Amino acid sequence: MIRVEAPSGNDPAAARAAWGVRDALAGMGVPAERVLVMAYDAPDPRAPVLAGFETLRAHVPNCAAVGGSGQIGYSNQPTSDFGCAVTANLAAQIANPRDIVAPRGMDAPDMGRRSKVFDTYRAGQRTAAPQEELVDGQVSRAVD
Repeated sequence: MIRVEAPSGNDPAAARAAWGVRDALAGMGVPAERVLVMAYDAPDPRAPVLAGFETLRAHVPNCAAVGGSGQIGYSNQPTSDFGCAVTANLAAQIANPRDIVAPRGMDAPDMGRRSKVFDTYRAGQRTAAPQEELVDGQVSRAVD
């Protein structure tokens, strides 16, 4: 969402400017339902019109710069360096940080595959993939 905020106070110039920004964004291809025009409390009705959007990014901490004693503490609180490497690895791997906030929607199930598995099960056959045989103590021959 892009928020366009006009100062409250019923100033016609501010209202025209806010709706003008909305129209300009629509002219650039932003869908109208993605632009929210609203008022904000300003000390002056002639305050500026604000436009912006929220963004979210994963912060990769510098674990070398995090000072931690590494000693056992009896306060039952984590130390400042506790889990820093795990947090840094997660932050570096996450493509969309919004996945941390809420899960993505699920796709529709594959009914054809589901029917195939049920038919195989009803026929008394195994539904799992065949397990590889151990050869020379290795599970797979794909890697030497």
